[in-house]
Amino acid sequence: MLKILISLLIFTLPFETLQFSISGLDIRLNQAILAITVLSLIPKIIKQDPTKDILKNITSIDWYYNNIHLVLLSLMWLIILIGGIINGGDLKTTIVRNIVLLGYIIVFYTIYKYINTRDRLYQAFNIIFLSTGVLILISLYEAITFQLGWNSFQIFPGRVDALLPEPNWFGMWLAIVYAIILPLAFVAKEFKQQFLLWFLLLGVVLMSILSVTRASWLAIIIITAIYILYQAIFVRKYIKLLNFVIVLFAVVFGAAGMSQLGLTDFNLKDRFTSIISQETTYYYEVDSNTGEKKAMGDINDIKNKDNLLVEKQTDINVISRKDGYINAGVIIYKYIFTGVGLAGYENMVGEGYNTNNLLLAVAVAGGIFAISVFLSFLYIITKQGFIIIKKDSVLATILFGSMLATLITGMFNDNLLMGFTWLIFGIVASIPEVVWAEEVRE
Repeated sequence: MLKILISLLIFTLPFETLQFSISGLDIRLNQAILAITVLSLIPKIIKQDPTKDILKNITSIDWYYNNIHLVLLSLMWLIILIGGIINGGDLKTTIVRNIVLLGYIIVFYTIYKYINTRDRLYQAFNIIFLSTGVLILISLYEAITFQLGWNSFQIFPGRVDALLPEPNWFGMWLAIVYAIILPLAFVAKEFKQQFLLWFLLLGVVLMSILSVTRASWLAIIIITAIYILYQAIFVRKYIKLLNFVIVLFAVVFGAAGMSQLGLTDFNLKDRFTSIISQETTYYYEVDSNTGEKKAMGDINDIKNKDNLLVEKQTDINVISRKDGYINAGVIIYKYIFTGVGLAGYENMVGEGYNTNNLLLAVAVAGGIFAISVFLSFLYIITKQGFIIIKKDSVLATILFGSMLATLITGMFNDNLLMGFTWLIFGIVASIPEVVWAEEVRE
């Protein structure tokens, strides 16, 4: 039963928009499954007479060392909660968001503890691939129906988002899945396994392009470059690497070609170059009589090309993020020791605004102590990855790639309260434990 519940939890964590309301409170499907999972564990915990264990663990240094991830995250959560109560403003929103964050920390710890063997780890990967396949099919439907003029359910017209709240979150998830697939595709030996992995990778890259999420593209580019360099410098299986690179680039260019089949109205070339230039091309139709400019979303919308005006301007999203970073810096400086909780930023800057950055979100919410604890948590996982890299380079590269994808995309989006972020943290934290457990059994 527990295996089924955790499998369902992993499967539904990327499905953020699947939710229902109880007394005006929106509850996500994965949160309901988590609650059922926790309730199913209570009888087992009671049978173990937890009061003795709690008293024993409080005074045991070994327990804190063996559960260092949970200790750090719990401390971070407590600091953020206190900061929110003191300076957060809206107490109700602060409490609700802290409950959500606590739920995701429980998700992390449940996944981390459950994945204690290689079989369970690869089962988790397979479930992630299955859920991603479902998301790809949904987003393909969105892209096709948008072009047909049907109801595509897209948050931003022309950008696929599947079952996530917006395209950026979908792009983040795709970048993480890409980081998991890449090492597995390199070592896959059976033709069936190779075909499925490459086919899924094609879908991931295609949907990343159609999500028009530059942070996702950047993460995929960096992860690909680092992985190829690692293989070339340290592994040195050059023939195998050459074949791998050829297939990889064929898949990427194939996905790029498919994206040009009218599945999006966005100027993808302009969007891609804006990663470096930070500028976007804007099209205007100029009235011949008045000289007034009318913004056009697509050059094809303009009937008289003589009235066309093309301008390069700083991307509005870049400006918004810079403003977010500046506002975050001001708040951190003012509330450096306490933070303002999970609702404080919106309370001070405006409803709907956020820091657009994972690390800044933690620093704003809990000040210098919370971000120090969170960085310690990330450091421990990364350090453990370096320790196991010689024992299992495939799992180590999955760990590093997943962390990179989460953090690179997290530099442009605040994904602290996204369930899949904590799913990935739980999986990557479990990888060293799986490797060491096998070493002990041997």
